Amino acid sequence: MAERIVIQKKLEEAIAVMKPGSAFTAADFSYLNDPDSVNKALSRIAESGKIRRVMQGVYDIPMKITLLEEDCDPLIPQVAYAIARKNGWSIAPYGYTALYELGIGKRPKTVWTYVSDGMAKDYVIGTQKIKIKTVKSREISGKHPKSALVIQVIRTFGKEITPEQIDAISEHLTREEKMILLEESMNVSAWIRKVVSQIAHFRIQKLNYDDPE
Repeated sequence: MAERIVIQKKLEEAIAVMKPGSAFTAADFSYLNDPDSVNKALSRIAESGKIRRVMQGVYDIPMKITLLEEDCDPLIPQVAYAIARKNGWSIAPYGYTALYELGIGKRPKTVWTYVSDGMAKDYVIGTQKIKIKTVKSREISGKHPKSALVIQVIRTFGKEITPEQIDAISEHLTREEKMILLEESMNVSAWIRKVVSQIAHFRIQKLNYDDPE
């Protein structure tokens, strides 16, 4: 009994410093105890109303609609990444989901698509669906999240990607992210490497050109 109380208290302390909208599973707190004990503690906390059960084994800290004090729907990307961490998968947004997460596209209406080095599977959360597809691990495994995201954005635009689209991607990356992207794109398709080079060097040259120094 005492151990159960200690685990729950430590969980509540860890959750208290997380941002509203954050999603998590017992795997995120494996350092506290075995997954079964942590899962039971999360279930008790959910029953108290401090967190919300989004689906079996996945919880979140609900964001509130300020004026109405009602819970917002779960943040689907947060849920997707929580599922990936639980299963030990690397994932990255794909298609319209990738454009949205980079900040250059509209929010998906109902279906959020991700690619993974794990198994293909669909998850339904209310009126929303998370669709996970399997791809070659070299595109996402071990890569910086932003690099994996940009590679999938490039795939979404395809080989006919325009200079305007390349510039739009570049505008959403820092110089450091571009350098990491260049390094981590060495083993992807040749046409993607070429686009990555354009994304990185175009904006870097533009920054240097505008720099009064």
